[in-house]
Amino acid sequence: RSLPQQRQTANPNHHLLVARARLQPSNWMGAECSCNPCHTGDTHTLVTFAALLDQQPVVPGCEDRAETGLCFSGGGLRSAVCTVGALRMLEKLGIMTQVDVLSVVAGSAWASAGYMFANGCNASLLGEVTCPADLSLHVLDRPPPRLADGATEQVLPTARQADGGCECAASRASPREIFQNAISAAWLEPFNLHGASYLAGSYEDKARIGLENPHLEGRPFLVPRKDRPSVWTVGGTLVSSKDNQMLAFSMSPDAVGCPAAPLSKTRIYEIAVFPFKKDVLSGDLVGGGTVETFAFGGKVSSSQTSRDCVTLLAPRSPFTLTEMISISGLGEAEGLLCKAGDLRWPATPSVECGSDSSEFRFGDGGLTDRSGLMVLLQRGVRRVIWFHFGAQDLDPDIDFYAAGPDFDLEGLGLDKDLLDKFGCGHAATGSPSRARESSNQVFNKAELVPILAKLQGLMQAGQPGVVRTSLQLLENKKWQIRGGYKVELVLISLGKVAKFEEMLPQDTRDELAKGELGSFPQFPFLEPGARGGQSAVASFSSRQVNLLASQVEYSVRHAAAQIRSVLPRPVPLLKIPHAPQAYPRLLRQGSLPLPKLHKV
Repeated sequence: RSLPQQRQTANPNHHLLVARARLQPSNWMGAECSCNPCHTGDTHTLVTFAALLDQQPVVPGCEDRAETGLCFSGGGLRSAVCTVGALRMLEKLGIMTQVDVLSVVAGSAWASAGYMFANGCNASLLGEVTCPADLSLHVLDRPPPRLADGATEQVLPTARQADGGCECAASRASPREIFQNAISAAWLEPFNLHGASYLAGSYEDKARIGLENPHLEGRPFLVPRKDRPSVWTVGGTLVSSKDNQMLAFSMSPDAVGCPAAPLSKTRIYEIAVFPFKKDVLSGDLVGGGTVETFAFGGKVSSSQTSRDCVTLLAPRSPFTLTEMISISGLGEAEGLLCKAGDLRWPATPSVECGSDSSEFRFGDGGLTDRSGLMVLLQRGVRRVIWFHFGAQDLDPDIDFYAAGPDFDLEGLGLDKDLLDKFGCGHAATGSPSRARESSNQVFNKAELVPILAKLQGLMQAGQPGVVRTSLQLLENKKWQIRGGYKVELVLISLGKVAKFEEMLPQDTRDELAKGELGSFPQFPFLEPGARGGQSAVASFSSRQVNLLASQVEYSVRHAAAQIRSVLPRPVPLLKIPHAPQAYPRLLRQGSLPLPKLHKV
């Protein structure tokens, strides 16, 4: 098939960026590229592509040392608050020093951005470790920790229909811009992480980028802290506007993209948004590798490049941290902004041969995977701590213990972001986006029912939902997951924890007992409420943020032994230098098990 060849000549005044990339092999593994650079005499870029590629579909970064991974699922503000509570206790336990990859989506990306980049001690950012017996309403009304304070701000304007219009109609900014600015103001500006700063994976990468691109010297860069996990990856989705074809990709300070997918020798491919590709005939989006984040959005240049670099025309503006976490959580805005607004996020076309700028757009990471787990398995992580912040508890009337391995789970209203990893749940959704998750299976279906039965038993006993298991990983070609080995997994699921609530002061327990009429409706599955009269905004109160974060913290403390069992190296036991006076009383009452009382 012959396509028009529209070659763009580089402006001599336009800066070129020299960036590392991992793309497809030469001649696209036998397939013909529609722009045919090899037939136009402009071969430099193609030769560069051939020099960079490995035949193995892997994600560049820290694959060789990515042994332990931690993932937080999406879920808007509730997920953000839970992430802060979990990180607080994980840091206290000393577990984060052994985490190589932190995978986040949507709300967990908002909260963890400050954790990865902001200056300050953990006590300042995450807050001090709490004791449930001290959480009176007076204590809960104190300002939340800095990383969770964004959940109490005016983050998402709620839709307010009036005379056929809506609150944001009068604003000149688009709903997408309103959302992006709100996310930046709530989660990044307090730490001076907003603005048009480039991103780099490390200070060594920043220095190299400056040497290879002298015109970037003096430009602001954001670099993750050295005492944080070596890889922080945020989930996103590339969507074809014409037919809703979707491709999951990851965004991190060092690189943007997804593993290079094997291509058919009988198909024709063109670049969709560099480095992603599209099958010209079917329209399917396929992985094309990764490119360094500071150059993402640039167009392929025809300039001579070295064997290790690809030269791109510099994008008009850098791909920022604000854009990264806003794209990942874009779906959270759709239910809260005005319905009449256009939330589409056009993807900047970097192809030189004729893709329409409106043909592709960025979508919420939850369109393809809201758990954050798939990216860890893509990187070959074999020790996983998975936080699942679902929207409901398991139905106590379902007898999972009596169910066999072939028990039918369809139509039970269970959380699909957990079920689809076992090949279940997608048939009951009816949603085009969720239908894509039918290919998210990475574990055997027979292994799901015992996990659900264990979670249900813990819930009925009033304990946190924590399951330690070892699962055989299946091959998944869509995600380029090889499979064939065991994954050591700790699953921590959000749910009602009666033991935690029993330890709370009387006034807090009374408020919880009010249900929908109290301060904690549907706790712990809180939904942001609108407050403030006509200028209503969606947010949590300080007491909601503090109590929810403390319950997740309590769950992590309860799961400390299981988490330690999957780590590659021993972790010292938790020491509490100044324990609250309530602990001896709780011990006498039998509310605190002796093995959990390390040192008072």
